[in-house]
Amino acid sequence: MDVKTFRDNLFQMNTRRFGKVMEMVVKNLTNTKFSDNIHHDLNTGTNNGTDIATRVEVKFSRVEKTHNRTIEDFNVLSVIESEGLSVRLFPFGEWQYNDFDCNIQQIKRDQFDVLFYGMLFADRVVVFMATPDQIGDNMKYSNKQHKGNEGEGQFHIKPKTLQYHLDNHHFVTLSYADLIKVLTR
Repeated sequence: MDVKTFRDNLFQMNTRRFGKVMEMVVKNLTNTKFSDNIHHDLNTGTNNGTDIATRVEVKFSRVEKTHNRTIEDFNVLSVIESEGLSVRLFPFGEWQYNDFDCNIQQIKRDQFDVLFYGMLFADRVVVFMATPDQIGDNMKYSNKQHKGNEGEGQFHIKPKTLQYHLDNHHFVTLSYADLIKVLTR
């Protein structure tokens, strides 16, 4: 499969399947394994039952330009026509010039030891890493996501906040060709 087709198909996958692919990426990057526990995605395993496994959570978001046009009766076809990937995607080098909102959600800080989160741009994937104690005000973390959900929150990465994540939590940046190699190890 060529790199562009790989990238385009990744952007178009449904949320759960996309999430599973990104879990596989982090698993291969960190030499972890899939968890048997439903409360986190990966773990480091144990050493003869004497070490406590590190619980790893994985959250990724696809970066796309924010929709600025309201859908109305008179423009519905025009809006649909302008929804293609070639219009919505932009390269990492243009992040300061585009409006976007990547919601890293369903964060349950007491259920993991390390969070790997990331952003898929048109030309690369940027991966970040944080521990639960680092997820707070600096990230604009909100412990409210859905009414009644306790212990679960979210943070948004936008043009105004991305530099903080790059400066403090950057783990690795991969091209889509690199991503294919990581997945086929």
